Amino acid sequence: MTDEQGTEGRYPANRRTQETDFPIAGPYPADDEISLYDLWNLLVRQKYLILGVAAVVVALSFVYATTREPVYEYTSAIEIGRLPAGENDGGESRLVETPAQTRSRLKNTIVPTARAELAEELGDESGGVPGVSLAGEEESSIVLLTSSGGLERGGEISQLHSLVLNRLEQVQQRDTQALRNDLNRQQSSLEDELELTRDERVLRARRGQRERAIAAAEDQIESLQTARDERELELRSRIQSADRAIAKANDQQEAAQARLDRLDERADVLDERISATRNLLADLRETQRRGLRGGSDDGLLGLFMGSQEVSSLQQRLDQLIDERRFDLDERRKDLQNRISEMERTKDEQRDIKAQIREEQEELMARFDRQIREQQRTVSEQRAALQRMEAERENDIANREREIADVQGRLENIRPTEASFVATRSLQPTNAGTRLILALGAVLGLMLGVFVAFIREFLANARAYREQPDPDQT
Repeated sequence: MTDEQGTEGRYPANRRTQETDFPIAGPYPADDEISLYDLWNLLVRQKYLILGVAAVVVALSFVYATTREPVYEYTSAIEIGRLPAGENDGGESRLVETPAQTRSRLKNTIVPTARAELAEELGDESGGVPGVSLAGEEESSIVLLTSSGGLERGGEISQLHSLVLNRLEQVQQRDTQALRNDLNRQQSSLEDELELTRDERVLRARRGQRERAIAAAEDQIESLQTARDERELELRSRIQSADRAIAKANDQQEAAQARLDRLDERADVLDERISATRNLLADLRETQRRGLRGGSDDGLLGLFMGSQEVSSLQQRLDQLIDERRFDLDERRKDLQNRISEMERTKDEQRDIKAQIREEQEELMARFDRQIREQQRTVSEQRAALQRMEAERENDIANREREIADVQGRLENIRPTEASFVATRSLQPTNAGTRLILALGAVLGLMLGVFVAFIREFLANARAYREQPDPDQT
């Protein structure tokens, strides 16, 4: 467009042609600059028109402000339901849905569906159903539904908000009801387990095996103790028999030793008698030899009588020698043999006694070991019964605690519900009378200025058309 405009593209290239073709009426400068003084003069000349237009607009605004229908804001507060804390939730309850999910569901699904259902119910297919907008903080668990309308539309708005709330409750109730059913099943199962744990019949059945084992072990202990006592009595009797045998042998040995001592004394006596008899016999024989050498009758008589006495002494001496050599020695040997036999008997009985004591110690140790094993079994079974009872009490306490926890979780289930529905604002939400009058005044002034400029333009255009054409003159 450089052929029709200047280098800057703002003004016609041939200003003379413009002035000839479009002369400006009145004493206006021939340049294209707009003078603020000219604008001010224009506004001053048209001030009554501007004020008149402004007054008309203000009057119309006043009429509108006084005759318009007041518009109120209806607000419903929906609190998103909460579920009890799970195992991995750190003990804090959680929302059924996040606020973002709930807002998205309301905006994209529930609100349009509820408006369409209300429109169908009211027979209004032109989209005249009140609108619903979401308010409140984005991350808050409370979602605000807001709608605007007059008093006559309060029922429709309340019905619409109720539809939205019911649909949201139905959607989110599936999650809460599923959890509630699951918790009810858990509670029922825990109560059954608690009843089974408290059942004395079950306890007796569980204790029966342990108690039978304890009774069997105690019977075994009693049997072992009886057998031990019997064997101990038997062994003691054998030890006493050995002691008696040893005492008897010792007595016999002492008696034999005493007899042996008496035999030794008898041997000494016999030796003395043999020696005396030999001396007496020697004296008699010497006397006979002297009598034979004398040859007297008295000597012969004495020799005869001495011969008898010598013969008697010789027999006595032979008897003493025989008794000393044979009878006494045999009796000594017999007594020595009996003493040796009694010593062997004593040694045998001592050995038997030692064996019996070893057998007794081994037997007592075996019985004691078996009794300790059975006593350990009794202690273990009784400890097991105590543990069983403690575990039962612990199980009962755990089940009661779990049931209380489930009941607490059931009580902590809060469904989605409305804190209030379609509550009307106390004051109208549309613009007030003062604001409308102020806006009317500003709009009237603007419109008056515009009309003034249009009027001035039309006057100049008419003056231009009434000027003669210079080519015709």
